[in-house]
Amino acid sequence: MSIEKNFVGLDGFVWWMGVVESRQDPLELGRCQIRFYGIHSDSLTDIPSADLPWAIPVHSLNSHMFTTPKETDVVFGFFADGMSRQMPIMIGIIPGYQTNPKNNGVGYGDTRDLQTIRYSPKYPVSRTYKKDGSGIVVGEANTANNEVLESLRYPRATDVGNNSIPGITRYQLLPNDVINARKNNLDTDVLSASGETWSEPYPAYNPLYPFNQAVETESGHVFELDDTPRNERISMNHRSGTYWEMFPDGTKVEKVTKSNYQIIMADDHLHVMGRVYITVDSDAYIKVLGDVNVEAGNDLNAQVSGTMNLSVREALNIKAKSLNIDIENDSTLLTGGDQYFSSIGKVNIDSATGDIGITSDVGSIGILGGSAVELAGADVGINSGNPPVLASIGKSSNLNSPAPRSKANDAKVADEVTPVPLQYKVKGNPRYLDATTGLAVKQSNYLTPNPADPDGPGIPPTPPAPQECNFNPTGKTFINSSSWQLGPKGLNLIQSAEGYAKQIGGGNVQAYPDPATGGQPYTIGYGTTGPAVDQTITLDTIINKATALQYLQYAVNKKFLPVLVRTIKVDLTQEMVDACLSLMYNIGPGNFAKSSIVTKCNQKDWCGAGDAFLAWNKAAGRVLNGLTTRRQNERSLFLS
Repeated sequence: MSIEKNFVGLDGFVWWMGVVESRQDPLELGRCQIRFYGIHSDSLTDIPSADLPWAIPVHSLNSHMFTTPKETDVVFGFFADGMSRQMPIMIGIIPGYQTNPKNNGVGYGDTRDLQTIRYSPKYPVSRTYKKDGSGIVVGEANTANNEVLESLRYPRATDVGNNSIPGITRYQLLPNDVINARKNNLDTDVLSASGETWSEPYPAYNPLYPFNQAVETESGHVFELDDTPRNERISMNHRSGTYWEMFPDGTKVEKVTKSNYQIIMADDHLHVMGRVYITVDSDAYIKVLGDVNVEAGNDLNAQVSGTMNLSVREALNIKAKSLNIDIENDSTLLTGGDQYFSSIGKVNIDSATGDIGITSDVGSIGILGGSAVELAGADVGINSGNPPVLASIGKSSNLNSPAPRSKANDAKVADEVTPVPLQYKVKGNPRYLDATTGLAVKQSNYLTPNPADPDGPGIPPTPPAPQECNFNPTGKTFINSSSWQLGPKGLNLIQSAEGYAKQIGGGNVQAYPDPATGGQPYTIGYGTTGPAVDQTITLDTIINKATALQYLQYAVNKKFLPVLVRTIKVDLTQEMVDACLSLMYNIGPGNFAKSSIVTKCNQKDWCGAGDAFLAWNKAAGRVLNGLTTRRQNERSLFLS
């Protein structure tokens, strides 16, 4: 007869599986109270949650990271005391699909009291991005309402019927998660000096299962290490919306939704090989206790809308090839000591309408000419008891001459663009998302396979053979990019090609699911999506024709026209602008920027640019009559 020793390793190994009912460990060791399947009943009368045994977690040897399962998680482990079953060791969580709605009053569920729920992590209800410099306001659940607290029990309504693995790993986003908040609150068209603008990039979030190693916490934080092929990235998002993300091409984007502090206790070094854009919507304060050295390889321009004050305690030295000072009103030059004007060439003092007065209360005034001094006027008076004295030439500034004009950064560096289109999955089928407009399209709609990399991203189609072209630029009116806008011909072309949907009567339209995804992004009016107009569009959104037209014009002006201005560096006719905007509205700004149309336009090869429109007529590798007709119409407009 064997004697049970009730010690793991000496007797049989006793496994268990159960459900977490509490993680409020008084010893703060990460223990959880577990209701075991096959050992405990679901009766809270027979076995209250408070009487359940505490299971001790197992941690990795190479990590001191602390995590605990949450209520209703299914966990498993073994009993360290064998058949006595009083010392459970918790090994891990078993993922699955949540099929049971939350319940209260029975075991194997979330049995927390309302006070515990009140002080547990909660997902944000809303996020309000304020543009007045005060940051973001995060809406929280009304914990004073017991019905709200009851609704926060696990599983949440969004958990039922879904995979217990965080949806963030496979593009199953929650309506109010931080990724969606970023998409709907991009900082766009930030105006910098000299009229330059830039925009916060569309999120590169685009995972494919099983390559995204992600953590989504109870309160809404998201951390991702995404190995999705050709979309490898790292992203860390705070529930408030503050985030940083490393894009697939190495671009880093950072956004702080409240104040930002950075303290460096030694030196700081910054080397930017491209351009730097800084826009401050309020005041800026800069103080340097040591010397400040500024060198400009080209021009230095400063525009001040108010008063500019320059106070120098010691000497102010200015050295320039020429000096021009244009003063609209009066000018006063006050010198505490002597004042000298010296010129190797002529000195001219001219007053068009008033008098010229030169007065010395205590000293002498000296005017000396090398050959002659001419004084002319209706009344010229000279009264001096002393002879004229030659003015001193003063002292040199002793400043070093600046280096020759630099040409290193004359050309603007191309903006970093999120890979377009972005891939995600809907019901097992790969889909793609335009990074600028949010429009869901299939990659093969407009791009063709790359023979050098068939499995990689598509490339722009090759323009067809040259067509007959009678375009003569002589007599055409070419306009500068500062005057570009969508004209009536372009508007009519977009409206007729996109159509006005989904009509519900009375001239109104209602949003409908994107054909490619069967869901988001929802589309309305003239093929408009929420990201294209910086609006939240749901299936319940209803607008009239006037609003649909406003949406169309907003998308063109804010999303497409800036790309046209940035990519094409020569003047265009109004018809050319209209044709390019119509094409961009269809194929997306990312594809347009990579098209040969841009290259041909910048070479002023107008016929070649017109022919390049015809290449963009395929969907899923097949030529479509509708696209062929639209491209012919755009080419005809471009060359008219």
